[in-house]
Amino acid sequence: MGWIPLSTVKPFEMDRATRQRLYFGLGEFPPLNIVNPKEVEDYLRWHPKLVKSENLISVTEVYGYYPDLYEHWSRNKVYLIEFLTEGLPISSIEVAGGLDLVKENVVGKIVDPDVGISERSVQTKLFESGFPVPEPRGLSLPTAAEDEEILRRAKPKSVLWMDYINSKYTFEKFMLQLCVGEEKVNSSFRDISDIIMGIWDLGFAHGDLKGEHILRTKKDKWVVIDLGEAKEDDYAARVNDLYILITDTTVFIERHLRSMNLTEDALNHVLSDLADVLILFLEQTSSVVQRKILSDVWRRVRKEATILSETIRNIVVSAFPT
Repeated sequence: MGWIPLSTVKPFEMDRATRQRLYFGLGEFPPLNIVNPKEVEDYLRWHPKLVKSENLISVTEVYGYYPDLYEHWSRNKVYLIEFLTEGLPISSIEVAGGLDLVKENVVGKIVDPDVGISERSVQTKLFESGFPVPEPRGLSLPTAAEDEEILRRAKPKSVLWMDYINSKYTFEKFMLQLCVGEEKVNSSFRDISDIIMGIWDLGFAHGDLKGEHILRTKKDKWVVIDLGEAKEDDYAARVNDLYILITDTTVFIERHLRSMNLTEDALNHVLSDLADVLILFLEQTSSVVQRKILSDVWRRVRKEATILSETIRNIVVSAFPT
């Protein structure tokens, strides 16, 4: 389903005194129910750095993310805020009185404060290095509570703000399209390999490099998101990045294929194609990654990837280079 407007679903009500603090913390920024457009609008006016243009007119919609079929629910609440600013872009909306309004977006990710600080630091460094990640907009941190008991029980959250990425599909959906013949191998393999290598070259490992965290934009560029588990780069972290990417993507694709009610022979044929595509991707990567890393990725898949079904394990493992 993707992003859904919260105005179309039953409002999410919070107890203003306690439960709201559980999600949004205390102190530094005003009480904010992020599903309430008016409250979000007031907050954006109070914190103008989150809006690139100072000419904020109004918040028009708040969206929540509802995962598509076989996607995972995010451990963090993520909201898309759509607002209007005054401006003169090509895509502007002509309104009465001659005023041109521009629809813009900002994403708010609800995280633990320590995670927010770490993710903002990594994302800022990558963005400033010209790396394809969402542009960071700011981090709203809770401050000391007037009631320490509430603070201890509520575990207040922070809000990590960033640019919205208008995506076409994820890496795992791209790989699925390759398997069923709806997409052809192109420069994407090299582009994605370059992104993974680029993270490592800057001294980081992603830490949670799932296929759903690599997005293809409407402008056909690949972008990496969700850096909350990024860590200092080392050999083991590199192996883990590729291992997570391969196993998570494989599970996603197999679930989709099994939902298509294929015959067993047809399913095995497509799963064999999946194995070939995975190997092709990592062979592309191997031109810039130590061959030993790839060997250790295969070894982990053969020995540890219990999340894969026996069918896909037999097919994929038998196709893996030794």
